[in-house]
Amino acid sequence: MIITSLKMSDNSKRPLYSTTSLNGMPAITFDGSNDYLSISSRLGFSANPDISVFAVTSFLSLADNDERIFQIGSNSHGLAVTGGTGSWCWRFNGGHERYNDVTINNVAQQAWVRQAGTNYQASRFFYNGLEQARVAGSSDASSPTNVAEYCFYWKKYNWK
Repeated sequence: MIITSLKMSDNSKRPLYSTTSLNGMPAITFDGSNDYLSISSRLGFSANPDISVFAVTSFLSLADNDERIFQIGSNSHGLAVTGGTGSWCWRFNGGHERYNDVTINNVAQQAWVRQAGTNYQASRFFYNGLEQARVAGSSDASSPTNVAEYCFYWKKYNWK
């Protein structure tokens, strides 16, 4: 599914689109202050779905442990993928799976992958096509349960 309906009606919080900002390729740049895109929908996903999230990022700075890139649901036991000082992670607002550290000013492809019905520990993360070993986790036997109609692609931090 390609997401084309995420919105931000407040121009001061809207990220910028550039045709050449990431290694000469098109990208959305978030300003490091308050930019994000959202939609009041789960995009058809259940609480614990089959889901793969792909991103090509370049963090310009690391300001927080949990710098969310994509999230479905809200509050306890939702699904989120993150970078930040806390490494690349699956975050669930009630548990997490942590992988390798984020490097600033490094253009890289990430893929977060989960199968429906699995627990937190079954989550997988790929960096530039290579699966990464988990280095830490919490609440490993728990599963996502949040069904809030909310989805965002957001970074209040500085990345593209």
